[in-house]
Amino acid sequence: MVDGGGFSKQTLMRRLERFGMMWKYGTNFRKPLYMARLTKEVIHAQVGSKAGARLRGIDFAINYGCNFKCKFCFNDRLLRNAPLMQPADYERVVKDAMDLGATLFSFQGGETIMFKKKLFDILDVIPRNRNRIPITTNAWFLDEASLKELRDHGVDSINISLGSFDSKTHDSFRLKEGSYERCIKGIELCLRKGINVSINTVVSHDNIHDEHFLNLIKYADTNNILINVMFAAPTGGWEGNKDVLMTAEDLAHLRTLREKYHCMVHDSDANYIIKKGCPGGKESLHISPYGDVLGCPFVQISLGNVMHESLKDIYARIMKNPYFGKYNQYCLIGEDHDFMKRYIKVIDTAKKQLPLSEDHYGKMFQLKESEIEK
Repeated sequence: MVDGGGFSKQTLMRRLERFGMMWKYGTNFRKPLYMARLTKEVIHAQVGSKAGARLRGIDFAINYGCNFKCKFCFNDRLLRNAPLMQPADYERVVKDAMDLGATLFSFQGGETIMFKKKLFDILDVIPRNRNRIPITTNAWFLDEASLKELRDHGVDSINISLGSFDSKTHDSFRLKEGSYERCIKGIELCLRKGINVSINTVVSHDNIHDEHFLNLIKYADTNNILINVMFAAPTGGWEGNKDVLMTAEDLAHLRTLREKYHCMVHDSDANYIIKKGCPGGKESLHISPYGDVLGCPFVQISLGNVMHESLKDIYARIMKNPYFGKYNQYCLIGEDHDFMKRYIKVIDTAKKQLPLSEDHYGKMFQLKESEIEK
């Protein structure tokens, strides 16, 4: 999402504060080799004969198992009887990704801490001291012991998923009583122990103007916590549901909030290429437990599979993809209504195991307007 409007003094100060927030979360001077690589890659992307898109990071889902049944979750539809990636596969993929410029490798589930042995086996075979390693968790199993284990294995930051700053709303959304309390305790534990903690939250037409969303932002702002704002998408439990999608008015309100609160960030704020737009495909990739490569975890159409071909070959093909081969001004699955209509049509027509095969991008691109509206 690209902010509109001019640069007032207050706006400039807020953007500098946001840069400071990104600096806090994106750097780690206890990992000097990582800092050297990060500096090199940012410069490489900005200047020189080969300036342009560089892969920044990969988000790995290591298992779809979870102790929650969130209303919008799509994990159940992704489960299949197929070999899971093993530590040697992660080692190979990470090496290819680093050659392509990646300095960030994040891990999620399902619920990551449920599978911490597998996570630690993976972290033991990748160069943690040369990369930044965050994990995402619902915080149910996050305690002092698990946090120490995570830090000992090179984890730099903890992303905690918090759906609302109202306990009843959050718990009903997660279908797990007591989950809100675990999230807040997890955040406060990280703050006490001095490990970077951020909040992942989903904004939709239903909650963007809600007082609880504003209170969540104020809580993050007061405690200097980064809050990663993700847009509601017509996937999972919301598959085909257009009512949750952000409207132009909602997006304008979100821009106003972002100008006021520096803690709020979106994916494009961390791009190597400054303010180019959605990083999906070019700078960030999502890889499933089965090796499926996605340009965005919410767009369940595969771009290839690292169990069958190299990441470098897949990435070269992605750069020619009509959707993910360029920087888009808007979030494809949360703001771009033409893309969303085409995606919903293809997913609804296919009625197959997700993710769909790569050829469905061609089908999406070729759909006529009359076909989309049927």
